[in-house]
Amino acid sequence: MSLFRNLLARWPFGLFVAGCGAILVGMALLIGAPVALLAFGIILVTVAVVEVLT
Repeated sequence: MSLFRNLLARWPFGLFVAGCGAILVGMALLIGAPVALLAFGIILVTVAVVEVLT
């Protein structure tokens, strides 16, 4: 959770990630949890890669 807080504190990108999380909650309700979890996993991997590269 501290990584997420760091993203929110340091980057406007953190707000984008938070928005994606909110959208994915809606997706989980409409489409189904597996699809939303897959998308959320892709976003987490993307954030991790960006974190390593910067």
